[in-house]
Amino acid sequence: MPSDLTLSLAGWSAGDGPRPPVDAAGCEWTLQSFGGWFDGAEVRAAPVNPADGRDGVIDGRFSFGGRTITVAGYCHCPDRASRVQAMRALGGLLAGPVRRETLTVAESVTGVSLQAVVRLLGPTVSVPAGLGGFSWSLSLFAPDPVKYGTTLRQVSSPRATPGGDFVVPAVVPFVFGPAGGSGWLSATNGGTADVWPVVRFTGPLADPQIRVVGGAALGAVIELAAGEELVVDMQARTVLLGSSTRRASLTFESEWFSLPPGQTELLFTAAGGAGTCTVQWRDGWA
Repeated sequence: MPSDLTLSLAGWSAGDGPRPPVDAAGCEWTLQSFGGWFDGAEVRAAPVNPADGRDGVIDGRFSFGGRTITVAGYCHCPDRASRVQAMRALGGLLAGPVRRETLTVAESVTGVSLQAVVRLLGPTVSVPAGLGGFSWSLSLFAPDPVKYGTTLRQVSSPRATPGGDFVVPAVVPFVFGPAGGSGWLSATNGGTADVWPVVRFTGPLADPQIRVVGGAALGAVIELAAGEELVVDMQARTVLLGSSTRRASLTFESEWFSLPPGQTELLFTAAGGAGTCTVQWRDGWA
């Protein structure tokens, strides 16, 4: 396990550095083992069919499952009363009304902080040891195996407009060249895994569309008044106007798309309006 890690989850922290986190009661939380975070994600089985008339099989497309994370350590407390309080607090972690929270892992030696949304996978265990301490362990599960950067990145632009080099192509949708000075967005995923962006169309706009240059596009047949915002979550597969779903407004050709590692060029167009498009994402690591 790499050293100098600090884990934070729902107000609780533990670390393996020279100065472990200390809570308000004076209890020091030392991290002793941390499994699953630096490992590869679980592999979901792919369909395998016999290869007709020859050796081997035809291996189908496979995907990754969630990520199991195990955390264990020792908590040193100044007295028995604070030990009881610490054990009670740990036992209530992710066990109340809010049962999913963001786990943040900060690496002091690299300066990198990554995060994942987790829930409990098994019971939280606390075993008293000595006069004022106890051993503890947590079993967590992240449904999304990708580890995300803590910085929310975004790019924004008004809709594409014809410029001096405007050329009408032979097929729709019309693509306006850079001479118009708007509509082009460049999103750079600095990680190693594909991530799903959130796209925000802000009115006034008519029939907005976002397109990966040379790839998939997603558009909606909708009129957005000034200040109205249509939010498209590519991972959750939701299209919301306020709290109301507008998924039915998507065009037949629309496709959900992700941002692979590196730079992705996007084009925002609309039938009319002076609104904007904002693309938001976090860099992702496998």
